[in-house]
Amino acid sequence: MCCWLNPSQNMKTKSNDTLSVVLPRLSTQLENLADHLAWFALEFGITDNPDFAPRLATIGFANGVALRRHDREGAARLDDLLISDDIATSADARAALLQFTQEFSGEGNWTKEVYQFLQQQWALSPDGSPEQETRLMLRLRILHGIRFGLMVEPENPEVAKKFPGLVETMWVENQFLSRCIVAWADHAWAPVAPPFVEFTASCYVAGSKEQRVITAAIAEMLPAAKNLNAPWDFTFWVETGWNSGRRFARNRPDDCKALLEEASRDNLNGCHHLYRTYVLDTARSDGEVQIVRAILKWFGECKSPEFARCYCSDREPRRLARIGFDFAFWMGVFASYPVPAVTPEGGTS
Repeated sequence: MCCWLNPSQNMKTKSNDTLSVVLPRLSTQLENLADHLAWFALEFGITDNPDFAPRLATIGFANGVALRRHDREGAARLDDLLISDDIATSADARAALLQFTQEFSGEGNWTKEVYQFLQQQWALSPDGSPEQETRLMLRLRILHGIRFGLMVEPENPEVAKKFPGLVETMWVENQFLSRCIVAWADHAWAPVAPPFVEFTASCYVAGSKEQRVITAAIAEMLPAAKNLNAPWDFTFWVETGWNSGRRFARNRPDDCKALLEEASRDNLNGCHHLYRTYVLDTARSDGEVQIVRAILKWFGECKSPEFARCYCSDREPRRLARIGFDFAFWMGVFASYPVPAVTPEGGTS
């Protein structure tokens, strides 16, 4: 993990003609927020190279726009923290942001527009000194991006309205990175779980039994995966999902019953169809399940080709790991628990 994610004492000197006083440059909350966003970016494959800081600033910008739209109170609290530490507070910065939003096209590679704007503003910022300590520089770049993102809606609400649609054009993993601080507002700007676990939780209905069960199962497997040379190996996550689902059904039957009771009739019937069509139909002649073959057959026959494309291109490995685990977990449950099929009239068969 990068050195700037470790605790540090980042200091700056404020001077006048008679006195130099060494003060902390950033509050602890802002340092931690920037560090956590950098950690999540690294965990989701953003490469630590000379382009890392401006890319993180762009991610920060998208997060700032999302936070303002989803949680105005949280956005106001974060804005107060940023202003108190003098992050992008000049009248020139606000004027530049207004001009940027007026000229923003939002077409094609819109992130490049944001990236170039933030690059220009960083070069003009008092914080943009080439002598800046590397760790502090990265934190400041991230926070500058967030601050500019927070200012978009007050300056140009129409542009802010476009952003949810723009973010949805990105890969799913990048969508997650572009709005992850929304979930941190009630936790002192800190994540509540490791990146992959938090990503998994974001894919389910908040507070649902399914969210709790699947995220807990993935959290249990994550330490073992991180010790592998390829922690997002698709086969590993599919096979562990299958075994986890079977163990859950056998060892926690009451919780399994509650999970199934939460599911809709359509979802249960859909799982029955998946189990019969893909798990049973791909089993060996001796009855042994080939769960990886089952999910690959499902990918190939899915109405949407997105999963097959991700798999064949090695794109978004964390997304595929989660999908593979989820599919196999539910199939493991259906293999080990007496789940009746639900008829359209509400009966069972």
